[in-house]
Amino acid sequence: MAGVNTDELMAALDPLMGYAHRLCGQRDEAEDLVQAAYERFLKSGKSQKGQAVRPLLFRIVHNLFIDEMRSRNRRPRVISIEDAGAQTNPALAQQAEATRHANDSLSDETLAALESLPPEYREVLWLREVEEFSYEELAEILEVPIGTVRSRLSRARRTMLNTLRREKIGHENREVKS
Repeated sequence: MAGVNTDELMAALDPLMGYAHRLCGQRDEAEDLVQAAYERFLKSGKSQKGQAVRPLLFRIVHNLFIDEMRSRNRRPRVISIEDAGAQTNPALAQQAEATRHANDSLSDETLAALESLPPEYREVLWLREVEEFSYEELAEILEVPIGTVRSRLSRARRTMLNTLRREKIGHENREVKS
């Protein structure tokens, strides 16, 4: 494990668990995914090549998840961290609290719009806005060109805006009829 910064590995654990949980929807599956990512990372020795640890770990989780979905031949299911019983695991509970804090500033309509996005849009938007990765890091994590990151973010934001506008118009129409 020469050259591995254990502080950096530990600092990435909670955000990685939150991300994996958003992808999998099940705490046990998320834990397995993160464990496999750490194993792959440590076996690869890539940390010695000067590459940032956090984006690399997120990319490994992303790739492992895609591989798992392909092998199961099913679409990913995304649920909230709170609904999965995060309170039974202190690390996951801490991530859930951070997610709740982020979610507290969002309306129910905004959260519903986020959850309604296609997985590739929801994922890139989550990584950018919640995890605060740069466009370059997103391209590395998702293994797509930076132009694809930009277009997915643009489409995700536009889709959310349209969804929220429709929701607002529908809400206003319901108030007028009352």
